[in-house]
Amino acid sequence: MKASQKPVLIVIMILFLCTVSPASADTISVPANYPTIQQAIDNANVSDTIEVSSGTYNENIVVNKRLTLSGTGTPVIDGQLKFDINTVTLAANGINFTGITVTGGGSSAAGIEITANDVEVRDCYVHDNEENGIELSSVTGTVIQDNNISNNPDGTGIFLNTANENFILNNTLKNNNDYGLQLHASSSNIIEKNNVQTSGLNGMHIEEASNLNVFSENTIEGSVDGAGIWLTYSDSNVFQENVVKNNGPSYNEYGGIIVITVTNTTFENNNVSRNNAYGIGCWDCENSKFLNNTISNNPTLPGFKESGLYLDSSGGNTITNNTISDNGYRGLFLKNSRYNDLSENNIL
Repeated sequence: MKASQKPVLIVIMILFLCTVSPASADTISVPANYPTIQQAIDNANVSDTIEVSSGTYNENIVVNKRLTLSGTGTPVIDGQLKFDINTVTLAANGINFTGITVTGGGSSAAGIEITANDVEVRDCYVHDNEENGIELSSVTGTVIQDNNISNNPDGTGIFLNTANENFILNNTLKNNNDYGLQLHASSSNIIEKNNVQTSGLNGMHIEEASNLNVFSENTIEGSVDGAGIWLTYSDSNVFQENVVKNNGPSYNEYGGIIVITVTNTTFENNNVSRNNAYGIGCWDCENSKFLNNTISNNPTLPGFKESGLYLDSSGGNTITNNTISDNGYRGLFLKNSRYNDLSENNIL
């Protein structure tokens, strides 16, 4: 080939490559293109969008490829309470699931179970599933945002099971029979601006080495038969700017925040008020910080001696600049607890 021809060939090749582009994603409509959501999923290609129109779809769907499922109007997926079958299973990385009502998940199942990473669930109403509303199982990078997860009669609103580095943001969790939010062996999650109301047991239940989580600007209120927040055997969590109020029944000593066997945990700028029994009650709590909290109007139950801030068998903690007022028995009570640093607290 002559040297003068080489630049011409290179230009032609560049122009050819520039005109080649990947296939564009399609939009599939249900029921216009397919009568069921599962048929649309089965026939979609990766990156397609499935738009689900108003109506009730009695099916149990499994999304096993990266798709966007988006509701237009008020679509409802009803799993019809089949035993051990989720209404919706999101089983591929990068799924977006938005604007769809999900109900009818069966016993030993969930309304929505997420088993893949980097999934987003937004603007959904997840209700009246037999057990959990939304369950995250061994996943990371998932966003659960702006959902209403309510009235799940025998389970938890959102359940994180060995799920790390996820984002639970601005959800309403109401009237769930067990817990509003539960973390089991789940770490490094961001739990922010959620409204947890009238849970059957604890509003937030954190257990079994759920470490390094941040809980901020949440409201937890009206827990029926438990505490607002129950934290046990989990370390290095941060609770900041939460409102914990009106929790705990009138017949036991739970109250606002119950802490059992933790270390390096921070409670800062929280408002803990009008809970039956303890405002914050801690047992075997080590090297933790209680800073700038308002703990007020937590009444003592008959026959008990709870306090606004109570530490039992706890040491090495910093208790600074808290306002503790109008609590039933004592404002601040340390029992069998040594080497704690107390300063600049306002106890009324």
